[in-house]
Amino acid sequence: MAPMLAQAPPDVQLSKSFEVKGDPRGHSLKTLWGGSFAHSLRPEQILLGTLGNLGFRFIKPIIVQLENREGVVVASWPEVDEFGTGTSMSSATEDLGRTVAELYCSLKADQANLGPDLERVWLKLQEHVVSRR
Repeated sequence: MAPMLAQAPPDVQLSKSFEVKGDPRGHSLKTLWGGSFAHSLRPEQILLGTLGNLGFRFIKPIIVQLENREGVVVASWPEVDEFGTGTSMSSATEDLGRTVAELYCSLKADQANLGPDLERVWLKLQEHVVSRR
C-alpha cells in the first residue's frame, strides 16, 4: 500500500515557491522539470498518515522532513530519530514506514528493558501508531 500524503498545515515551512514564466535562459518547463526545477517543487515537510504496512496504522499523522542528498530522497521523523531513503518521495516515505513498523515491533518486544531514551521513543510511537493485530 502506498503511503498517504497530505498537504502540510500552514505553519509548516515549505520549500521555495515559484512562478511559471518564460525562462530568460531559454529553457522550457519540460527541460527544467527533469533538472533542479523538479527538486524545488518537493516540499521540505509533509504529513504522513500511513505506514505502508497492513499490520499497523497511524492514529495521528507525523510530520516528515524531506531532503535530497546527492539524488537520494531522505524522509525522516526527527522525533524518533528514524529515516527512510528512496529515489522518490513516495519510495522514501514507504521505506520510513517500514522502518517505523520494525522499530515498533522491536520496542514492543523489549518493553521491560528499555532505557530512558528508548522509553521516550516507545511512548512517542504509541501516540501515533497502533498495531492491527
